[in-house]
Amino acid sequence: MMKRLGLAVVLGVLLISCANNAQQNNVEQQMSAAPVIGNLNVEQFGELIKDTTVVLLDVRTPQEFAQGCIEGALNIDVKDSLFIKNVQAAIPAGAKVAVYCRSGRRSMMAAEQMLEKGYVPVNLDGGILAWQEAAK
Repeated sequence: MMKRLGLAVVLGVLLISCANNAQQNNVEQQMSAAPVIGNLNVEQFGELIKDTTVVLLDVRTPQEFAQGCIEGALNIDVKDSLFIKNVQAAIPAGAKVAVYCRSGRRSMMAAEQMLEKGYVPVNLDGGILAWQEAAK
């Protein structure tokens, strides 16, 4: 009788331990699956924007945009206080968005805001400066 009771206790402890381990693994998987902002080099970014479902977004000022942009880009200034509202008005929710600015700093800020609103942003590392340098 005592052996059976001891065996039952050991099995119970093992089952609880396995359940806790499975629960911890599930949490770890969810955390690792959290959305992140892709940061692509010029070549990778160029390949990405060939996909017609990807929205190409320049987040520089209209004056900077007028001085030159990547062909097909939409311009929404990240410094505008209505930036995210303008994005939501122009780009469908959940869209994959290839974002760039002059050097990559502002576009990363824009991408972070967009990620919070459910978009799938991808940033051009080095911005349009890197893009133009690669084109030389």
